[in-house]
Amino acid sequence: MKRNAIWYKVGWGVLLIMLMMSCKKFVDPALIFEKEPENTKVKTRKVLIIAVDGLSGIALEKYTPQHIQKLLEHAKYTYAGLSDASSGDASTWATLLSGKSSAKHGVYGDSFEEDIDEDDPHGHNSSGQATGYITFFQRILEQGKRMRSFSATSRQELDDNALDYAETRIVKANDEEVKKTAIDTLKSTLTNTSFGVINFRGVNEAGKSGGFSLSNAAYKAAIDKIDGYIGEIKAAIEGRSAFENEDWLIVVTANHGGLGQGYGGASLEERKIPIILYNPNFVGQKMEAPALVNSMEIKTKDANMPTITAANTDIYDIKDDKEYTIMCKVKNNVKPTGGNHAVILGRVTHAYTGGNGWAFMIEGANTGKYRFYLADKNASNNQLQVVGSLAGEVGKWETLAVKLYKKDDGKRYAKFYVNGVAGEERDITTGRGSFQAPTANFFVGSGNVSSVGTFNGMVNNLVFVTKALSDEEIQSYNCLGTVDESTSFWSQTAGFWSMDDIGQRTFKNKVATSLDTDFKFPNGNYTWNLNAKWNCLSEQENAKFFIMNQYDIVPQIAYWMDIKPQDSWLLDGKLFLDKYEMEFLK
Repeated sequence: MKRNAIWYKVGWGVLLIMLMMSCKKFVDPALIFEKEPENTKVKTRKVLIIAVDGLSGIALEKYTPQHIQKLLEHAKYTYAGLSDASSGDASTWATLLSGKSSAKHGVYGDSFEEDIDEDDPHGHNSSGQATGYITFFQRILEQGKRMRSFSATSRQELDDNALDYAETRIVKANDEEVKKTAIDTLKSTLTNTSFGVINFRGVNEAGKSGGFSLSNAAYKAAIDKIDGYIGEIKAAIEGRSAFENEDWLIVVTANHGGLGQGYGGASLEERKIPIILYNPNFVGQKMEAPALVNSMEIKTKDANMPTITAANTDIYDIKDDKEYTIMCKVKNNVKPTGGNHAVILGRVTHAYTGGNGWAFMIEGANTGKYRFYLADKNASNNQLQVVGSLAGEVGKWETLAVKLYKKDDGKRYAKFYVNGVAGEERDITTGRGSFQAPTANFFVGSGNVSSVGTFNGMVNNLVFVTKALSDEEIQSYNCLGTVDESTSFWSQTAGFWSMDDIGQRTFKNKVATSLDTDFKFPNGNYTWNLNAKWNCLSEQENAKFFIMNQYDIVPQIAYWMDIKPQDSWLLDGKLFLDKYEMEFLK
């Protein structure tokens, strides 16, 4: 009983403590009112293209007037942008507004009507790969968004064929009226205007009448006038009532440059244009372009290859007991497969049995190595292969060289070099007669000789020297851009063909005065490519270079306007503005 009384008292005690704890008051913390975040309105992105026909990037780099110069402080820009390889008025505009090269949109030259299906002028019923084009104005309409657009030009054909999907279309008599009306449109149009194109023609007309260079006073004056217009247009944009809520990308560019008083070809003078992408938040940056070279694609095997006929090639025969060095630049598009060894160039009657002469070759994929082939049809084994040290690569300029030289033992030897690295020395005297081939043509490509494979690539800077150059001279050719009077071996040079003679049907011999030693190719269809030129810079230094093409403009403006290009657009251009988002995404 006593134990139960004790537990009874303990139980009441615990209960009392719990009751006391339940009655304890706690002080509530003070209320803290957090400040609501500010209502940061996202600015609406808009694009204006100012396209100055005939404004040469070469000329503008030498003389940049004040308003354009001011834009560069906040622009990603280049003076070495590349217009379409067909630098006519129509072809370049089709490229500018479609983001595709003429090889895809099918417009060549100055007229939009040349290669367009009248029943399908914009390629709506086709893939767009062969002919036809869809401009960015129509791409805007495809989005189903309320994005207003306008265009302004003095060229009716341009308005009819490339600007016809703009919501507001302005065609005036001259640049002055185009500028005034465009400014009025920018000032008065509702705030949802998203895209505009303004075209000026005066610079082009001045170039056609007196030359596309600063030595033409009228051309320089026309550039100054357009520069003033650009300043006024920029001020009009910044004066818009809704400007504080807008984020404008202003693109200043050209359709093409010019050579002499003309254009339409694929020379650098005709193709180099300014491309200026301005936004006040951009950090100014000049996009440095590498040195460029025009190269003809060689990928067939027939009699239409660039050729010097046999009657004029005796000087390029491998004479008995003479010393020679032959060098060139080569870029492979693809490698031969299997055992399909391919002739790159040479002076030979047959690439294997029964012939005489010499040739540069690339072996099939089994080895992929370069080699120099010497043919002596009277020898028991008429094929003598001098193999290079390295296998050929794809898409990379490589320097090939062969040296034939005599030694104190009275014999003649040969070495083949790839990028200055020598392969194994070969005795080309023992068991050999003559390599001379008096009936052989000198040709570039696989020609119509009986070789198994077909070379697919490009060749530039072929040089034939009538002496054995030192290893140091051969190695220096890796970096040499040209051969001229300043070159150490110029006096012994029998032929130098840069092979960048675009628009011609010849590769001119820069040494000889006679046309008989030019490579000629009057027939056949060939494609010209503009390539970054070979150099001896490091990979890190080369990575700084950037080639900005005319067809790159569409991907940039699509990105700016939050329009996602579809695969079906078949764009040639690539986006790069997104790499600089840290500058303009606030």
